[in-house]
Amino acid sequence: MRAAAGRGGAELVFAYQPIDNERRGFSMDTEAVQADYLSLYKRAFAEYRAHALWYMRALDHPSVEDALTVARALRANGDLPARRLAEQIEQACHAAV
Repeated sequence: MRAAAGRGGAELVFAYQPIDNERRGFSMDTEAVQADYLSLYKRAFAEYRAHALWYMRALDHPSVEDALTVARALRANGDLPARRLAEQIEQACHAAV
């Protein structure tokens, strides 16, 4: 805890509480990072085809470069969860190389 003097001499107390990252959607579990880029690529099109990938065509057999292109499009056109998925795709692609 930390105390600080507020206006009028009143003491304010700040209590630091740990952030629940799981509840906020920031889980960094190893399963998500180790997922292969093909399943993440398919997930990206399933979830963000109309929202962020409207100008792209899903390929049946994407290469690592194709998956990285989708990740860049998710970062540029998607919301925060799309950007998290883009990060997972990038990590899976780098692990596959």
